[in-house]
Amino acid sequence: MTVAEKKAKKAYKENLISQGIDKELAEIMAKTFIDYGIIKPVVNGNC
Repeated sequence: MTVAEKKAKKAYKENLISQGIDKELAEIMAKTFIDYGIIKPVVNGNC
């Protein structure tokens, strides 16, 4: 897992928790969504 994927997973997990999802379920959802490519990290480039 790349650094960008780890950051995206953490951000998505925190977002789910803020919406009232249980921490363990949020962890599982975030990991699954990143692993299957449902959520993709956005990498800022100097355009």
